Amino acid sequence: MIPRIGIVGAGAIAQGHIDGMRAAGCEVVAVADPFEAARKKMSEKNQIKAFASLGEMRAAEKLDAVHVCVPNTLQTGWSLFPAPAPSPCSWHTTCPSPRHPTRS
Repeated sequence: MIPRIGIVGAGAIAQGHIDGMRAAGCEVVAVADPFEAARKKMSEKNQIKAFASLGEMRAAEKLDAVHVCVPNTLQTGWSLFPAPAPSPCSWHTTCPSPRHPTRS
C-alpha cells in the first residue's frame, strides 16, 4: 500500500517535504492552506488538489497521514485536529520541527 499524504501549509518549507515524501514512495495528494495564492501555486506545481482548510481536505480525500508544514507557533492547533469521524485514529500527523516550546 502506498501511503496517501496531505500537506498542511503551502509555504516555502512544504516543497522540500513533498519532494522527500515522494522520494520515499509516498503519494502526496493534496494541500490545505487558508491563503489562496499559496495553495494554488503549490497545487499547480505539484499537480495535487488544493483546499482552504484541513477540514475540507480530510472530508474530500482518503488520507493515511497529514504532514504539518506551518510555523512552530501554529503547529499545535493543526496537529491536534481530530481524526476523521468514521474511523478515529486512522491517520498519522507529523510535524517537521519541534512543536511550540513551553516554558518551565
